[in-house]
Amino acid sequence: MSAKEWFSQKLQTLENDVEFLTYKANLNFTENMLKILNEKGVKHVNKYLAEKLNCSPAYVSKLLNGNPNLTIKKMTKIALILDHELQINLVSMPSTNAKKSAAKDKTLVNAKKNRRSAKAKSLQRREKIQL
Repeated sequence: MSAKEWFSQKLQTLENDVEFLTYKANLNFTENMLKILNEKGVKHVNKYLAEKLNCSPAYVSKLLNGNPNLTIKKMTKIALILDHELQINLVSMPSTNAKKSAAKDKTLVNAKKNRRSAKAKSLQRREKIQL
């Protein structure tokens, strides 16, 4: 099994893992938050957020490092500090059948490309023979 196949298999096992999806959502939130703070020109993020949230810089550091206890309430407070609104949306996940269908379509496209390539090579050989 190649490394790519192994990684793909591992990633598929995590698609419905609550811990993984929670961490992913948390990471997306903190990345967006840091992007906004960067755009605002905030240099000392931990100190800035600690002052605004009335907590210690160490606690902010925990939040920024993927603390799973980042509550919706705390996320809302951070959003307000950044002059933003927290929105939580549900996004449909691709179904297993859709993934299989997409993989099958990709396989068919690759097969057609290979046939076209083989046909082109065959025509080139014929042209060389006729010359």
